Amino acid sequence: MKIKKALVPYLKPSKLIHYGIWVLMLFLLSQRIPSWITNYRVEGKLVEPFVVFNAEDAPQTLPLLQKKQIIIFWATWCKPCELELSRFNRAVADKEISADSVVAVSVGEEPSAVFAEVRSRGYLFPVFADLASRSTQSLEVQATPQVYHVDADRKVSYATMGVSPLAIMRARWFLR
Repeated sequence: MKIKKALVPYLKPSKLIHYGIWVLMLFLLSQRIPSWITNYRVEGKLVEPFVVFNAEDAPQTLPLLQKKQIIIFWATWCKPCELELSRFNRAVADKEISADSVVAVSVGEEPSAVFAEVRSRGYLFPVFADLASRSTQSLEVQATPQVYHVDADRKVSYATMGVSPLAIMRARWFLR
C-alpha cells in the first residue's frame, strides 16, 4: 500500500504527458545521433570523384576541381528536401550565392521523373541524377536532404542532414 501512495503523485495525467513528451524528445534525439557521428567523420575527408548525369544524360564528374561548392543530395518525394532546395533556389535568385556553386544530386530515382520535377520547381542551379546511387558512397550519405560543403581541394569542410535553419548563412560564409 505504501508503494501505491508513493506513486500517486507521479501518475497524474499532467505528469504522464510531461514524461511522455520527454521520452518522445529523447527518442527523436537518439535517432539523429548516427547522422551526427557520420557527418563528423566525413568532415575533413577527401571526396572521391563520382559521376552523375544531367537532363541530357551527359556525364558530369563531381566534385569540381579548384572550386568551392555545395553538394545537396535529395529526392523528389522528400518534403524536407523540397524546402531546403527552395531555400537555396531563393538564395540563388536573390544573388546571395552563385548558381554554379550549388549542385543538387537526386539519388536512386528515375532520371525522367527527377528532371520533370526539376522543371516544375524551376531550380536555378545545376541538378543531376544518380540512378545507381554510386555518388553516395564516398560521402556516406544516409538520408536526404544531406548537404556538404566541399572546398577547392575536394575536402568536406561541413556536412549536415535535414533542414538547417542556418543553411543559407553557412553557405554564404563558406563560398565567400
